[in-house]
Amino acid sequence: MPEKLRELQRLWLIEATKYNVIPLDDRRFERFNADIAGRPQLVKGNSQLLFGGMGRLSENSVVVMKNKSFSITAEVEVPAKGAEGVVIAQGGKFGGLSLYTKGGKAKFAYNFFVLETFTTAATQAISAGKHQVRMELKFDGGGFDKGGNVKLYYDDN
Repeated sequence: MPEKLRELQRLWLIEATKYNVIPLDDRRFERFNADIAGRPQLVKGNSQLLFGGMGRLSENSVVVMKNKSFSITAEVEVPAKGAEGVVIAQGGKFGGLSLYTKGGKAKFAYNFFVLETFTTAATQAISAGKHQVRMELKFDGGGFDKGGNVKLYYDDN
């Protein structure tokens, strides 16, 4: 049915143009980095302030943390029963990161495309009271997801 095929191809082209899906992008890993893919970023610069109670933020609405050194700092209040829960999580089904507490200790996890998850944990529990919890990642550099070194801090220790 060549006539029907031409009709459907024309209709697809009209709709694709109408909804701005052209040109099609068949790149894989490049699409995960807005800088490489050419997507606009809603957030510019190298820092961002977030507040407790915020809902889900899409990847394009937070500072780019891929393939670069970065840190996350949070002001937390630990109850007498101990710290337990997520401080911040960013990502989705195919990867992401999370700074959280479990068993009273700060932990950081990085999920690399569901292929491998890297986790690091503080050696000591965080005490009750108000504290600053910080994680720092020093990117090894040299290309796409080449690794790095993570350090966790409580009040600069």
